[in-house]
This record gives sequence, C-alpha cells and structure tokens, in this order.
Amino acid sequence: MQWIEILATVAGLFCVYFSIKQNILTWVFGFVQVTLYTFVFYKAGLYSDLGLHVFYMFIQFYGFYAWNKDAGTDLALKPSSIGVWLYFWIPIAVLGSLGLGYLMRLYTGASMPFLDAFTTTASIIAQFMMIKKKIENWIFWIVVNAYAIIIYAVKGLIFSSGLYFVFLIMAILGLIQWNKAYLANRKQL
Repeated sequence: MQWIEILATVAGLFCVYFSIKQNILTWVFGFVQVTLYTFVFYKAGLYSDLGLHVFYMFIQFYGFYAWNKDAGTDLALKPSSIGVWLYFWIPIAVLGSLGLGYLMRLYTGASMPFLDAFTTTASIIAQFMMIKKKIENWIFWIVVNAYAIIIYAVKGLIFSSGLYFVFLIMAILGLIQWNKAYLANRKQL
C-alpha cells in the first residue's frame, strides 16, 4: 500500500503546484491524487478523509469545467476575495466538524473522528473557494494542512505527512501569489 501513498503524494505535489499557477492541470493531477488516496485512507481508518476524497473525485470535474469554460476570454476567472464572508465560513467549518465528528464517532470505528472531520469540512469549503478563485481558499488550506500533518504522522502515514508539510508551504506561497494577482487585477479596474 505504501507505493499508492507515494504515487498519491507525487500527484498531489503537481496538483497544488498547478493550482498556485492557476493552471487547469491542477484538476487532472487532483483527480489522480484523490483517487489513490481513497485506498490509503480506507486502510488507515480515516473515514471522513475517505469520504472527502470520494467527493473530491467528482468535484475535480466541476473544477476543470469552471476553470476551462471561459479560459482565454475576458470572462476568465481571476482571483478575488470573499471579504467579510470569511467570518461566515469559519464557524460553518467548526460546526460542520463537530457534527460530522460526532456521527463518525457514533456510527463508525473512525480513528480521530473530530480532527479528521475538521480537515474534511474545512477542505470542502476551501475546495469550493478554490474553484471560484477566492484568495481565502489558501487560508483554509493552510489550517487544514497544519492539522493533516499531525493526523497523518500519528497514523504512520509518513509520506502523506511530509506531503502535507509541503502543501502547507505551497499554500502560503499560493496565498502570496494569488494575492499579488488579485491586487494587479484591482489596479486594472
């Protein structure tokens, strides 16, 4: 099973690299990564992450469509901000995590149900923000990656823990790069 984790790790690195660059290949490598991780998380008993990655398999197609439909036109998505809506999504992530964690603890043998549920809930929010090219997606990814490093290290998923450490650094770089693009776009208006 370790080779699947290694392949998922490599695909994940390409996925985040291309998302920072706002390149549509992020969705192709993302599909490969999340498909492979469904097997890894099943074996590790991280059922919220497993469910998240099944969801991600389908959302990759939507992301590809959203980024591709207006590519090369004046309508192409450019980084923007959700502004004060960030303060709406933070409590949603926390409440969603508590609810999902409770269900996972009650109905499954999930390992680390509440932490696993948090990374799942916050990742879904971040993913939709990324599809819409909202800068704040990177803030959610920074927090998710920090938690994931710990969870995967505790579960002995060393490659995954290392991957999420790199993701953490890449998310910080993504926030900086998308913010620069956002500010440049605002100057053009």
